[in-house]
Amino acid sequence: MIQVKDVLPTLREALDTKRYIHSLGTMARAVLFAPRFGADPEKAALAGILHDCAKCLPKETLLGMAKEYRWDTGEEDRYLPILHGQAGAVLARTEYGVTDPEVLSAIACHVTGKRGMSPLDKTVYLADLIEPGRSYPGVAEIQRLARRDVDAAIILGTEKVIEHVRSKKGMAMHPASMETLEWLKENE
Repeated sequence: MIQVKDVLPTLREALDTKRYIHSLGTMARAVLFAPRFGADPEKAALAGILHDCAKCLPKETLLGMAKEYRWDTGEEDRYLPILHGQAGAVLARTEYGVTDPEVLSAIACHVTGKRGMSPLDKTVYLADLIEPGRSYPGVAEIQRLARRDVDAAIILGTEKVIEHVRSKKGMAMHPASMETLEWLKENE
């Protein structure tokens, strides 16, 4: 299996400093949460460090990938900001040599989540939401909750993201995020 040390040099060159630091923070949180979700810490580290590997891709590249892989971009490409998850899974496989389907899944769904998330999917999703560099309304509350109850934290985090996207950014929420929240609440 590809390890974090194998991807760091290439990733460092691909990402700007802010995104690289965010990826390191996400990796650290993913390793911390992995045992609590029942996920493998090494896989959590790899998915955590690579989760935003496609953030550096230009819009045209993301749209080309969306067309090639038939991803839903929504009306007037309104879902473009979330495509980096799916694109990241492709890059992790093609550019970084990751073949583990669990790691690729965690990268692909780290933005919206999905129904039936695996322990590793949940680990990376929550780690990205509350890594130490995050500063959005409610993040401190989610971080505190995660110390006691990771499942409740992931639900609250999803609710806060949906609220933020709707009210602050005025964007339409991707249906996968709504389905994720519904699924999480059903399985609480």
